[in-house]
Amino acid sequence: MSGDEAGVNNGDDIRDDSDTDIEANSKKILNAISAEPKATQKRLAEATGLSTRTISREIKNLRDSGIICRIGSDRSGFWKINNCKG
Repeated sequence: MSGDEAGVNNGDDIRDDSDTDIEANSKKILNAISAEPKATQKRLAEATGLSTRTISREIKNLRDSGIICRIGSDRSGFWKINNCKG
């Protein structure tokens, strides 16, 4: 490829699957929380195969949406799914 062609869309279909990945990641996290409500973010990363950074980002989104909330302290608390908006 010559320098003139770099960065040119040659007609290939370019798709952004980031929304699908986010939904899939959220589902993985919610399933892991259902199985182990006291799981830490590190444990959720191990259970889902996602990075701790992805877990942190998705947890923030899920919390901001009111889908999950943390009951109690970070150390001895647990995750609650649904009914978190008040």
